[in-house]
Amino acid sequence: MNHLQRHLRVSDVHVSHLKVAFASSDMKTVNQHFGSCESLLVYGVEPDGYELIQAAEFQVVEGHVPAKVTSRIEVIDGCFAVYCNAVGEAVFRQLMTHGIRAIRVELPTKVSKPSSCDHWRSALASKACSSGNISCWRCR
Repeated sequence: MNHLQRHLRVSDVHVSHLKVAFASSDMKTVNQHFGSCESLLVYGVEPDGYELIQAAEFQVVEGHVPAKVTSRIEVIDGCFAVYCNAVGEAVFRQLMTHGIRAIRVELPTKVSKPSSCDHWRSALASKACSSGNISCWRCR
C-alpha cells in the first residue's frame, strides 16, 4: 500500500548541489516524527539561494508499518539530510543506507533562510556540515 497522498514536484530541470528535507505538519515548522510525518518538504540549496523542489503529503497510519517508511524514504531519496523531531533507530539505519542523515531538532524549529549561513556554505563545499550545527535553519 502506498501511503503517499499528494506529491508536488516543483522543478526537475535544475539539479541542486544539496537537497535537504523537513518533516512537518504545517509546512513551516519542523515538528514531526519522520516515520509518521504528515508531510515532507524538500529544498534545493545553492551558494546563492534555495528553492522548494517537492512537497509531499502522506496518509497518517498508526503503528509500525514498513510501507509507510518506505514511501517517505522514496520521496527524499537523494537528499543529504532530513530534519525531524524524532526518528527510530531502525529507520535511522535505513536512512543511512540511502546516504541520508537524520537530524533531530528541538521544537519549535522553523524552516527558514539557509542561504546566508556559513554552515550551509561549508556543507555545499563538502556535502557535509563540519560543525554538525543545525542553526543554519534557524537563521533569521
